[in-house]
Amino acid sequence: MMSAALVMMVLAASPLDGARGAYQSGELPRARAELESLLYPLRLDGDVLEAEAHLLLAATFHAQEELARAEDEVVRGLAVHGDSVLDPLLYPPDFLAFVEHARAQHQTRIAELSAERRPRLLPPPTPIVEAVQRVEVPASPTLTRAWYLAPFGVGHFKHGRSGMGAALAVTQG
Repeated sequence: MMSAALVMMVLAASPLDGARGAYQSGELPRARAELESLLYPLRLDGDVLEAEAHLLLAATFHAQEELARAEDEVVRGLAVHGDSVLDPLLYPPDFLAFVEHARAQHQTRIAELSAERRPRLLPPPTPIVEAVQRVEVPASPTLTRAWYLAPFGVGHFKHGRSGMGAALAVTQG
């Protein structure tokens, strides 16, 4: 029972928990290394986790006084998920103000990156083989009433009256 609870806790843990703990404890190089390994190449599932990772990496850069890289990560995080709400208990007030300033200053760049991330609608695939044109079968000539003059009920058979054709064929033959 105890092992099941432990397994559930491990499965429920976010991949950002280690980096978040390192950031909160002040181990900025470790937090930065963990976040960069998760983001480049991307190994996170979901836009919310990716946006949170970008913003946490931006906070790490901001704390290390690398403002240009922090601003770039803020823009990337807001492009992934623009409605991200930052936890004031996790991030310092100067970083929150920095994010709002970057959001206001780089609106067009955020919109461009967000548009690049959206899945593009693909046109319908063109068929490899050209559509086969329907060959028109010449219509059978219209049947005339002259068939009724043929012996043994042939005219009745031709006009779809097989009962009458059979009767005439038997009686005439």
